[in-house]
Amino acid sequence: NYEWLESCNLDELQKSISVTESSTQEEVVTVKEQPDDRMSGTSTSFGIVSAFSDGTVTLWKWKKEWVEHVLIGHDPDPAKRAKRHADQDGLDADNLQESIADVSAIGLGNNTTLVATASSKGIILHLSNIETEEDVYSRQISHHASASVHFVETSKNECYLFAGSASPRHNKVWVYTIPHFSRDDTASLGSSSTWVTLPTLTICDPICHGSLLGHQDWITCFALLDNLYVENGEDRKEALLASSGHDAKIRLWKFATRASLSSEAIEVIDNEDLTTIEGEDEVDEAIIDDLEEEEGEARLMIYHSGSSTAVSLEALLLGHEEPVTSLTWRKRKNIKDKPCLLSSSMDRTILLWMDDEDVWAPVSRVGSAGGILGGSIGASLMGFVDARFSPNCNRIVGHGYGGSIHVWTQEELEGTEAMETDELKQEDDEEEEDELLNARWVADPCITGHFRSVEDMAWDPQGEHLLTTSTDQTTRLWAEVMVGSSECRWVEVGRPQVHGYDMTSIACVGGADASNDVGVPRHRFISGADEKVLRVFDAPVSTLRLLQSLKESRLASYSDKNSSQNEDSASWRVERAFLPSLGLSNKATADQEQDSSKFSGPTNDDEFAESLDTLERKHVDFTLPSERDLGVTTLWPETRKLFGHESELVCLDAYRAPSGSDEPSLVASSCKARNDVASAAIRLWNAKEGKCVGILKGGH
Repeated sequence: NYEWLESCNLDELQKSISVTESSTQEEVVTVKEQPDDRMSGTSTSFGIVSAFSDGTVTLWKWKKEWVEHVLIGHDPDPAKRAKRHADQDGLDADNLQESIADVSAIGLGNNTTLVATASSKGIILHLSNIETEEDVYSRQISHHASASVHFVETSKNECYLFAGSASPRHNKVWVYTIPHFSRDDTASLGSSSTWVTLPTLTICDPICHGSLLGHQDWITCFALLDNLYVENGEDRKEALLASSGHDAKIRLWKFATRASLSSEAIEVIDNEDLTTIEGEDEVDEAIIDDLEEEEGEARLMIYHSGSSTAVSLEALLLGHEEPVTSLTWRKRKNIKDKPCLLSSSMDRTILLWMDDEDVWAPVSRVGSAGGILGGSIGASLMGFVDARFSPNCNRIVGHGYGGSIHVWTQEELEGTEAMETDELKQEDDEEEEDELLNARWVADPCITGHFRSVEDMAWDPQGEHLLTTSTDQTTRLWAEVMVGSSECRWVEVGRPQVHGYDMTSIACVGGADASNDVGVPRHRFISGADEKVLRVFDAPVSTLRLLQSLKESRLASYSDKNSSQNEDSASWRVERAFLPSLGLSNKATADQEQDSSKFSGPTNDDEFAESLDTLERKHVDFTLPSERDLGVTTLWPETRKLFGHESELVCLDAYRAPSGSDEPSLVASSCKARNDVASAAIRLWNAKEGKCVGILKGGH
């Protein structure tokens, strides 16, 4: 998850920043923004809370500079870790070392932060007053395995905490409220029991109001939209809570709050009745979903000081096919605007949902279809782990599973349509809703790059582009691209190799771009991975045209002589390459439609592939490759394999013979030594012929 930042303006810092995957100790699991004094809007500081797979929780506070505060520190001895907390209150010290699945935080003042963490051991609260207290007050409020937590400020003296369970079936949304009062409001405590008393703040015990049943798999994300427009609703307020997770279904829960306790009793549907029918331990999910609350019924009742909230199921949204990873509501310009929900999923789509004539349905769909079926993450988008609106809501940003950032911009109306829109805005308050229903979202160039450690890199012999390899199993091509009229930026313009093993090394070979009996052509590289084979790749014609056009866009003039040489050298090259399903070797083909497309899965457009085919040398007018294009249409064909090493490759280097020399260009490679002196050898290869010309032994 992530959120837009504009000059560190707290008003624009609304939700969260998070990284979602964890596999090893001390790896960041999730990070959440924690603004202070959100209700008053007068804060001059804010923070970011990060959680780790070893149970560590840290808080970064901003006051003229970033300062780190460790709320839960890592210590091998659980007893030492527990002593740092002033209030354990039913908390097992071993649970503080559990890998954290999600974290949420809320500021109760400029100095006080309340943090909730979810793990397989349950939900733990941590309260810290950084400037006046050294202790961290911790307590465990649930022992159920949980996958998500979400704080929401509802009033001056109360906040909601929603928690999603992680059970095999019949998962629940647990609803808590946490009252808190400033020193001036202590008279409002009433009968509430106190958890922590600070000099300027009193926090009461968390109150569990019950759970909402319906989800059949882990619940991983929440989003609350409050202050809904209610006709003739002077005595009540309404809000919508969206929840979803691995069951790919989104549930909307209506929170209807009355200003005063109603004299009429509201019947609450018992969850136990939903989960057991005629003595059976399990019940069909359809029975729960089809259950309709009658007037005066609710799934859950929440009682506040002087008011009550009835919770009922508003809608069940079906449209995603894989786990839903994030939910967010579109910011409304006025209270009468219809709610608009944004959801992202691992099915490679991001959906916009709206209530159209009392029926919730997706009104727009963005994403990326295609990719190499059965390939690695580098060959396919895999899905989105998060999505957000921009502050002015005219853009959508999606975070791909492989680290890519995708941006879509809402297309503006022009000419007569724009004039008609201006008139409608003055006459019809529903114009914005109609605009969203008919909106067209245009994809902008995405931000891509390696998402695991970069192991090696190699410059083109003339320094015009850079090749990098990584443990994300890809080799990526970087080039300088014009941005505007005078600015250049290095971006990923190709993905020559998408492999099934972690990449370890790369070397560019060849110098002159003309093919002769001695020299090695330019635009050739050799790569090594966690395997015993060296692989040789040559650039296809489409990549050469792309690089040449990028070069011409940077230079005021170019040499026709050089261009003709490039065309001559490209005559023996293939047009493009493709990677067969479940294959490791890029195959050469000149027919994209016949060969590559049948392995790439369904595609929504071929604009980039067509632009590579029709690109003119003296004019650059094309869109930079998308994530799908990078993994499918920018591959380089594999021309040769070099065998000889007995274990996985470690490093490579190349010697390029001088132009006009009769000497061959050489490549040196080495592999891992398996406790054997004989395997600790360096092999020398003739780069043009692909033959081993020497083995260096005995030195290592």
